[in-house]
Amino acid sequence: MFRFQKSQILIFGLYFLFCSPTWSVESSEQRRLALVIGNSRYNMNPLRNPVKDAEAMSEILGRAGFCVTSVYDADLETMENAFNEFVKALGQGDVTLVYFSGHGVQIEGQLYLLPTDIDQNDPTAIKHKTHSAALISARLANAGTSLDTVIVDTCRSDLPTGFLPSGPTSLPNPKTETSRTGSCIIYSTHAFAPALDSSGSQLSLFTRHLVSNMEIPELTLYELFVRTSQSVESESGSAQKPVIFLSGRAGEFVLLSTP
Repeated sequence: MFRFQKSQILIFGLYFLFCSPTWSVESSEQRRLALVIGNSRYNMNPLRNPVKDAEAMSEILGRAGFCVTSVYDADLETMENAFNEFVKALGQGDVTLVYFSGHGVQIEGQLYLLPTDIDQNDPTAIKHKTHSAALISARLANAGTSLDTVIVDTCRSDLPTGFLPSGPTSLPNPKTETSRTGSCIIYSTHAFAPALDSSGSQLSLFTRHLVSNMEIPELTLYELFVRTSQSVESESGSAQKPVIFLSGRAGEFVLLSTP
């Protein structure tokens, strides 16, 4: 469930908004909007890398033409407000990306993204108060976006759920739009596996390779994933194997075009 670390970042609940100067409201091109969250300062088991991961992702996404909202060390209320405000601002045909680095836990096949103040040992609270990666993707699609990408850099360890109360587990079905390009969810590691920090680096193993490959112009999302996955698997000795889920033509999307 946890990413191993030794220190914490003394920042909490901060919002930063950065829009690439190449993007404007009047542009005839699709808007590119990103929400980037990095949670390091947890009440339980603080982490070293996530805020730095989020800062690096915010910077590269800004250069790729995204209007980026960055949120650091977010508690439950801050994360909920950030998701709601981000979805509320979306328009028909927008290209969206949500990135999260921090603690995560897998419950009944769904990976939930943890705010800094959640009880990490309480699956009932996690399941009913936090967002899963799949639910975030569905909310983006239902907002009328053309393409939605969710990238999660977190462990995918399981919590026992035998005492969970029964409740709805189905996700809202994305609206069917012929103009939609598709959806993409990228996990930094495979099910029931840890996501590793980098030795001697301020970034996690996955995000370090992801950001490095995002510097390469004209890579599609799928090509970006393949290059990043190969590097992560090689460096970790196959202890960490990133996973991708694609629908439609999302894998053909190019993040950074040649200037």
